[in-house]
Amino acid sequence: MITNQQIIDLINKKTENDPLLYITRNKQRALGIEKLLTNYKIITASPLKDTAEIIEKTVIPKGMAVVFKNNSKIQRLTAKKGIKLLNPDFCLVEKYENKISQYQWLKKIIPEYLPETIIGLPKSFLFNNIKKKLGGSFICQFNRSHSGEGTQIIENKKDWEKLKKKFPQRPLRLSKLISGETFTLNVCIWEKCILLGNPSYQITGLQEFTDLPFATIGNDWSYANKNLSKKDLESIKKITEKISNVMIKDEWKGLFGIDFIREKENWFVVEINARQPASVNLETILQQKQGNGLTTMTAHLAALLDIPLPTDNPKIQKINQGAQILIRRKNGQNSAEFKKLLSIPAQEWICDKRKMGTVPIENEVICSIQKERGGFIKQHNQWNSDAQKIIKILEK
Repeated sequence: MITNQQIIDLINKKTENDPLLYITRNKQRALGIEKLLTNYKIITASPLKDTAEIIEKTVIPKGMAVVFKNNSKIQRLTAKKGIKLLNPDFCLVEKYENKISQYQWLKKIIPEYLPETIIGLPKSFLFNNIKKKLGGSFICQFNRSHSGEGTQIIENKKDWEKLKKKFPQRPLRLSKLISGETFTLNVCIWEKCILLGNPSYQITGLQEFTDLPFATIGNDWSYANKNLSKKDLESIKKITEKISNVMIKDEWKGLFGIDFIREKENWFVVEINARQPASVNLETILQQKQGNGLTTMTAHLAALLDIPLPTDNPKIQKINQGAQILIRRKNGQNSAEFKKLLSIPAQEWICDKRKMGTVPIENEVICSIQKERGGFIKQHNQWNSDAQKIIKILEK
């Protein structure tokens, strides 16, 4: 079995003369194996700036650059400044991640694993016609959104007419509302090898830590390990490999994420995140605690650096526990609440307050709470006793 250190050595050799630069608004994105890398620099800004603004206004040293998620502005600015950007082309990111093009693309690959869907302009659809196909309540998504910000439930004709009046010409994706547990998987494509990370239960929309019903507020690997059967894991693998094989033909490399919903014994793909998923850093930390196999972040950097795939095909280090809660900015939130949480002596979890920009961003993660053992979820959409302790501290 290929060890993490063996691949780290190859990365260090590749970056011996030219440093590997991780340019990011959020330093957390770049962490996980930073202490193992000998020529790795994290470039951020204070006060916080978007990645494109950092590239535009900062003197970036010579080297090879990685960003959390590529876009047209980042790609243009790095090219203009002569920075070698390792991330896949932004056109692929948009093809895979924008809600409408993503559905059109996935429909050709995994039609049987997609919820019933309608694409078009609001002005073109009558509520009763939508209801016949999708049911009385359905999911509405605009083409571009992140962490649940552009997703809402249309529950009745009144909701639909209100949206239709406000955005008559804005393309959207309407999908059947599926009730079930959401799981997420981090996947890395290294040359033609598909490396599957560890599935985690995706904690979504619970009101204690967000105002948005579809916002991701955490991951629980412990819950997934206990509640996914062998058959479930085989279904996840089968779907992932179908998607990944098409991405390989498109010359994608590095990480991406897939969100799934399990409804009884049926599996559906919710969306593709064509970037380094937000849970990768904690997954990588947990992997190093539970074994010496290849970590998810190491595989990502090796793939982006075009390091040749070892002849002994590597596999990602498995984990069976660990979890995190992401506390997002809510209306009417009191910063004193977090001082109480952060001031409490060492617990079974680690609290990490995120640095904020000068302008508050709605739904921004302002604090993460992580634990190495066990999890935070008792049952679907139900906190366990450890999570309840945190909630009580914030309520005092």
